[in-house]
Amino acid sequence: MKQGMDPRAPCDLLNRLLLSLGISPVSVEFFDTVFSEVDFQNLEQVRQNVDNFRTLCMLEYGNFRYGYKQLRQGNLIEDRWKQYFPSAAEARERSRKLSQRPEPSGLVSISGSQLFSLGYLAGEYAQKINDARKKLLEIIDRAIAKGVVDFGKLQGVAEEMEEKKLTTLFAKAGIPGTEMLMYPDLPLFGGGRKNYTDILLSIRENCVTVDEDAIARAQQAGIQNARTYMAMHDIDVYVATSMRDPLHFTSNWAFIQRLFHQGDLAAWRMHYFDPTQAYLQDRIQKGLLECLMIKRARLSVYNAQEGDTFGKDSEAGVTLAQRKPVIVYVARLFEELPELRGFYNGIDEGARVERDRFVEHVVKIKGC
Repeated sequence: MKQGMDPRAPCDLLNRLLLSLGISPVSVEFFDTVFSEVDFQNLEQVRQNVDNFRTLCMLEYGNFRYGYKQLRQGNLIEDRWKQYFPSAAEARERSRKLSQRPEPSGLVSISGSQLFSLGYLAGEYAQKINDARKKLLEIIDRAIAKGVVDFGKLQGVAEEMEEKKLTTLFAKAGIPGTEMLMYPDLPLFGGGRKNYTDILLSIRENCVTVDEDAIARAQQAGIQNARTYMAMHDIDVYVATSMRDPLHFTSNWAFIQRLFHQGDLAAWRMHYFDPTQAYLQDRIQKGLLECLMIKRARLSVYNAQEGDTFGKDSEAGVTLAQRKPVIVYVARLFEELPELRGFYNGIDEGARVERDRFVEHVVKIKGC
């Protein structure tokens, strides 16, 4: 803004432009909140703040036009903007408070190798899981003795022992971390661990057989966790998952551990509902518990899997119906490959362009 110019002049100029486009004008308060620090000669700054406002509208109202109608006049925009786009000082203060929160008390950790016990068909699965783990243990022992250093050689060892479908054996065993044997170098799975022998040893430690007493102990711990969740009033996140088979328990458990205890969120003590650690004997009671957790949570995280259920989709729908955001996580395999990196970038840009332009862009990407 030029020296000596009326502070309201930039807002007036913007409103003239909006009116020429058939768009209702905004208040000075709106302009000061959204555009006061923007250099209108820098189109990237303007685009970024417009995108931020569109994001705010979608999170608050689920509709950009309705959000604009509600926020273009009055002081409401200032409070909403600070909520979603705090200043650097406000963001640091929020981070400090989150990192100093007390951990939830009363929750019992259940080992990843025991998680299938919380399924309602645990008794039927137990013998199949034990057989698979016994076979996998034999394969891993021979692989370690031979100094196997990659998945191809591990498959060779399995074939020598008449196991033709090694990945199917992984799924039947219900052990967390078996995906690292296939993709040790991908951050999504390997987490930066390069030593294949270490991965084999970690899987070997979890190849334990499970009896009825172990299942009962895991279920009792799950019941205690469910009761603890019922008493928690400050749930930040509800995690929506589908868990039908033993592998679903371990893969979702691994996802939750990486999300909340590694990376950007590790320093924050988030209070979240972990469905892989809760158990109630009656499925209807478990469903009611999940409904209560959705009601208390501030948002839901939806972990997209190879196949999802109507119940899981309903959890996302109920969250949105309560005017709460849903964050969908979709795994990106082999993102380091140039062809797929371009494809993923195209999908990211798709949210900002019209449908036809997006489809044309995807078709042009190499390999599509």
